[in-house]
Amino acid sequence: EDGNLYAGGPGTFLSFHESDTLVSGGDMVSAIRNTIHSRNATFEISNAGNVILTDITRTELDETSYLEIFGGGNLELFRSAYFLLNQGSDVVVGNGGSALFGEDVVFDLLDSSSLRVDGGDIDFYGDSSLHAELNSVGEVTGGGNIFFTENTKATLDVASRLSVFDFGSIRFS
Repeated sequence: EDGNLYAGGPGTFLSFHESDTLVSGGDMVSAIRNTIHSRNATFEISNAGNVILTDITRTELDETSYLEIFGGGNLELFRSAYFLLNQGSDVVVGNGGSALFGEDVVFDLLDSSSLRVDGGDIDFYGDSSLHAELNSVGEVTGGGNIFFTENTKATLDVASRLSVFDFGSIRFS
């Protein structure tokens, strides 16, 4: 409790396969040119902890991996971070937290994967991009919104979708 998971430094590679990782009250941070790869793994961040991916990092959740952020924490990607959800992998941001993608971030949502936010927003800004395909979903419930601003790009292919429920909206500006 009140601890952090921090991965940083050029060439650092973390691999999580068929594992469970819990961070309670702290942050999960990946920074400065490193890679996190997971296969059939679960990450749970709770008690207002955030997930921060920044500075040319590469994070890949593959083969039914799950990232769950509860207790008001956010998923924050910026400064050229790359994030891949693939093969049925899911991210859930609950309890009013948001998913923020900015400053040249690339987010690939592929092959029946999903990003679900409850009570917060999904916000793309500052030259960031979303590419979703093969039945993948970006979804906001509980009154949140999906925003695309400041030269952002969204590509949805092969039965993928963005959805907003409970009074939210999707805005491009």
